[in-house]
Amino acid sequence: MLAEQYKKTKWVPPTVYTIAVLTSLSRLNDDQHWTSDVFAGAVIGYVTAKLVLKDTPRLMLKVTPEINGVSLMYNF
Repeated sequence: MLAEQYKKTKWVPPTVYTIAVLTSLSRLNDDQHWTSDVFAGAVIGYVTAKLVLKDTPRLMLKVTPEINGVSLMYNF
């Protein structure tokens, strides 16, 4: 979800995917999961994140130079 939400930031997607892969490799190395478990978990997590973010409104904070100061808006 973080990779999708911050995809415009160059370093976030590679960082979060690297952490996920290293965690998966660690679980395999420590005999805590089978390869099929890790693969299934990755697929379920990726698809679930895509489906959740597909219909989730985005709350954006926009600073305006007016007296009001801050305005909140939803983007769909």
